Amino acid sequence: MDDDAFGSLIAPVTTADFFARYFEREVLHVARGDAAAIAALYSVADVENALVLGANEPDHFALIKTGAEALGTDAFTSARNVVRNRTARKPARALVDPRAVLDAFARGYTLNIKDASAYHPPLALLCNRIQTQLGTYVQANAYFTPPRAQGFEIHYDTHDTLIVQIEGDKDWQVYEPVVTLPLEIQPFSAAAHDGKLGTPREFTLRAGDALYIPHGFPHCAKTAQRRSLHLTFAMSPIRLVDLVESLVQLGALGDPALRVALPPGWHRDQDFAARASAQLAELLPRAIAPERIPLAAELAFNDLFSATRTTAAGGFDTLAAFESLTGQTTIRLRDDTPFHVRDRGERLDIVLAGKVVTIPALARGAFARLERGSVTFGEFDALVPDGLGRTFLRTLAMNEIVRVAP
Repeated sequence: MDDDAFGSLIAPVTTADFFARYFEREVLHVARGDAAAIAALYSVADVENALVLGANEPDHFALIKTGAEALGTDAFTSARNVVRNRTARKPARALVDPRAVLDAFARGYTLNIKDASAYHPPLALLCNRIQTQLGTYVQANAYFTPPRAQGFEIHYDTHDTLIVQIEGDKDWQVYEPVVTLPLEIQPFSAAAHDGKLGTPREFTLRAGDALYIPHGFPHCAKTAQRRSLHLTFAMSPIRLVDLVESLVQLGALGDPALRVALPPGWHRDQDFAARASAQLAELLPRAIAPERIPLAAELAFNDLFSATRTTAAGGFDTLAAFESLTGQTTIRLRDDTPFHVRDRGERLDIVLAGKVVTIPALARGAFARLERGSVTFGEFDALVPDGLGRTFLRTLAMNEIVRVAP
């Protein structure tokens, strides 16, 4: 897969065209009809593997069917005792039972695997590559639907979705939005929104096709005579409201005027709204001053890394290659380990999933060279004073920020 990880899912549409024309604005149907284009991405065998690998985490699975209540986890789990449990006196655990899932599937229930990349490392790497490329958190969810079945009723999502059809066909109906770019606290309501839906656009996804649905566009899907497997890439970018929230929080840290309580009796004061508006009009410009934007954006950006899934692809080989390092050894930054660099003057902080790696400022030039492309260790080492190139590189390698290869 090339450096345009997101573009590989929507080709022949380019990433640039997608964001210029479709993102948050318009539905996109990529009718490739080429199953081979995505054959290696996921499969029914991967669904079955997930049921085994994720057996200890039944909450990662759901069985849904339109017109029926979603099955509780007790409907597709079974108790598993430890060996000699009567003398060991250890409680049984509820594990996903693939036989119960198969039975529900045969009765028309769609199997939804939430965060399918938890049980499929290549999918986790792809999601991380897209995050590295776009600065957008991406989670892959799998949906396996039996013939002549529908999982969800009409609904909209509060995140953008890119659907990639893996096997079979699925017929989709997509409506114009009834709420523009809804927040999580603005979920779809059948009672409030059904009567406002117009005529849907209809799409049939075949293996190899993709469908982008912006958040807020109501939709539903059903299968015909064949089972269907598709992946949904849920995209959660940093929104302007996220930036504003971070700005206000930062502003309150430095400005006591934003931390004062509302006056007693404000809820009965008819002049409160006018006074509060005038007060905020004076305070908020300071809170949203240009010099505060980078730090506020960084706080919002860090939320992505608290949710990012770590991987273990190639780390051991990189460590082995590091042990036989020569001046001609090639080093390059990984494109599947999302990170963000904070320049603290005397040091650089590299923000990763679940941790922050700190490197001295004297390594700034070497890291900047890595950001421009592959480099030999000899060149890299020459950019780090005091003979610390090997130490610095080992830190990067152990945190899977770089690949090291002979």
